[in-house]
Amino acid sequence: MAKMRKWATADSETNPFDGTEVKPFIWAFYDGEICEIFEGPGATKNFINYIKEFNGIIYAHNGGRFDWMFSEIISAIDDAKPLMLINGRIAKARIGKCEIRDSWLCLPDKLSAFAKDDFDYTWLLPENRDKRRAEIISYITSDVKNLYEPLARFFEDNGQALTQAGASLKDWENMGGNVRRYGPHHDAKFRPYYFGGRVEVFNYANGEPGPFNIYDVNSAYPYAMTFQHPLGTRYYQTDDLSDIKGGSFWTVIAKSRGALPIRKKDGGVDFPNDNEPREYKVTGWELLCGIETGTLDILSGIGLVPMETESMRPFVEKCVKIKEAAEKAGDKTGRLLAKLKMNSCYGKYAANPESYKEYILDPRADTEEAGGWCFDRLLTTPDGPRGLFWRPAQRAQFFDVALAASITGHARANLWRAINSCEGVIYCDTDSVLCQNGAKLDRGGKLGQWDDEGEIARAWIAGKKLYALEKTGGGYKTASKGVKATPAEIKRVCAGEVVLIKNDAPTMKIDGRQIFQERHIKIT
Repeated sequence: MAKMRKWATADSETNPFDGTEVKPFIWAFYDGEICEIFEGPGATKNFINYIKEFNGIIYAHNGGRFDWMFSEIISAIDDAKPLMLINGRIAKARIGKCEIRDSWLCLPDKLSAFAKDDFDYTWLLPENRDKRRAEIISYITSDVKNLYEPLARFFEDNGQALTQAGASLKDWENMGGNVRRYGPHHDAKFRPYYFGGRVEVFNYANGEPGPFNIYDVNSAYPYAMTFQHPLGTRYYQTDDLSDIKGGSFWTVIAKSRGALPIRKKDGGVDFPNDNEPREYKVTGWELLCGIETGTLDILSGIGLVPMETESMRPFVEKCVKIKEAAEKAGDKTGRLLAKLKMNSCYGKYAANPESYKEYILDPRADTEEAGGWCFDRLLTTPDGPRGLFWRPAQRAQFFDVALAASITGHARANLWRAINSCEGVIYCDTDSVLCQNGAKLDRGGKLGQWDDEGEIARAWIAGKKLYALEKTGGGYKTASKGVKATPAEIKRVCAGEVVLIKNDAPTMKIDGRQIFQERHIKIT
């Protein structure tokens, strides 16, 4: 393991989210021993001047989408030094002697999942800050310390890896898992078979009375990883439908009654249930499940069957063992770290580096091209306009999308098998089923078994990831992708209204904008 660089954690606080622009008024910096506080009108400037002299890495949780996105921070990022963005998130950048990073990439969960103190956010209002100064300082201090501890434990196991997915992959390879770097030709050949999770509305609901139950499969993707999946680049081709194996890939003409995914023109995924002949590109897992459940008739097909296979069971079992030991010891952080590692590994194999870019900032804001770098956009900063430039990533690697396609195909097949064993299914989402009767499910707490997550008294379902489920005994389980809708607003949508939802929290952009997402939600 490489030698550890010096590191610290940081955090900022702003006025409470209320749909208006936010600005930090206090920052905290913690190096494991001393917590420095920067507050008042010059808080951000003083914080920047301090960290410029810190010869190490500074982490802020979700900082790549929030704390590091404030215009004064962007203005301080060094020109012509590598700036890494991942899906619009600042993953790392240079400010003087220090490197700033987003700890979310290696701890992809809310800080409260590890530890977080209770706090009254109205104390952050300008009129309350002076009289609540002690409580605010105590709270921001606890945040940087609460982040420091799980990061330290992550580094103990993984070094200062940038992402959890990368750390998990390296751990598996160190255990003896095959190193899969198969290149763009292999990726192009098997990427059409790669789909994500299944999300589907079977019956829309407008206050539909239950009782319903939500059943979740324990660790759907880690469970799938324990089976045999394709290894290497050697496959044989066959049209023998009796030779369908789980970790194989097939282009078939088939009549599917909900068993198989198909990619829509808009990039979404559908599961046709009309018994019409179509061409599908799917895994053997899904074909076998469709045949088993009587929901698929294959008319013809060509398969690619791997000459070699590999199971990731040793990696999963190692993580499960650590997770269970942490649970027994009451170690909340240890349990979550093991869970995150177990769930993150397979996704790295699906990474598509064709769109990866490297970025730099350059004061030549009006230059369309500079030394092989292409102009991306103009940034507005307190020190004047600066150009953001990009070029294709120089060392991006293709891994093995076939492995990821096989694992996700197994998970979808397992979900479809469960759906067909339940009664009164009205909704599913990746690893869960909402139904009237799941008595036939393999219930229990083991990997791949199903947990009853509770009874639902009434359901309002307006679309994929757009629902309000009233729990028996009180409270709601809700989803409204992209915006935060209340149960009352979702009920209005289910009644036929088009409802405008505006987020109170801003989406921070690297060009200095704070966008308050708005979405008209309706039945979809």
